[in-house]
This record gives sequence, structure tokens and C-alpha cells, in this order.
Amino acid sequence: MATPSRKTIPMVKEVFTVTELSTLLNVAQMTLARWRATGRGPAYFRLDAMSQSSPVRYHRSDVAAWINEQKAITAAAFSDNPPSPAAQRAIREGNEGIAKMRADAKARREAADAEKENQ
Repeated sequence: MATPSRKTIPMVKEVFTVTELSTLLNVAQMTLARWRATGRGPAYFRLDAMSQSSPVRYHRSDVAAWINEQKAITAAAFSDNPPSPAAQRAIREGNEGIAKMRADAKARREAADAEKENQ
């Protein structure tokens, strides 16, 4: 079986294999493995969630969301007012990261308000 080329893998597929996604993104399969290990790449799942040796798959909507996040981070990095490192981390971590960042900011504001009241 021939190795698929980037031109033959349509983005309309619902689920990508590691080989297909590496071809689509033009990155090595080891890069995808490193991204999985560090939590930097698109969300993925295993066909048998209970087995570490089960094949990895990527859902199209997760890949598209991750690409959009990368575009936003890249645009912000080259703008005149890039987000703070904490905001960039929150964007990478998704909704949970953003919620944590907001909660931390709220706690700092409340602590500052309490300190003002005690003076």
C-alpha cells in the first residue's frame, strides 16, 4: 500500500490516523508523539482507551480547533500587544486553563481589595 500524500488526505475525513495527520500537517510522526506526550498537539484518543498500545486517532474537529488556536497564538505573538505568558498558557490548555487564569485573577483582586480594607 502506498504512503498517502498530503494531496490525497481530504480534511473532510472525520478521523485521522497518526500517519494521515503527520502527512496533512507536514510534520514527523515523532513530532506528533512528542506533542501527545507534552500535551501540546491536537486532542487525540485511542481506539481502546484502556490500552496504551492501542492505535491513536485524531478527530477532525479537534484538529481544526487546535489549528485555530495555533493561528490565534501566532497572530498574538506578532501583534503589538501579545498576550501574557499566562494567557498563552491558558489558550494552550483550553477552557480549563482560561477558567483557571480568570479565577486566579479574581483571587488576586479580592486579596488586594481585602488588603486595602485592612489599611
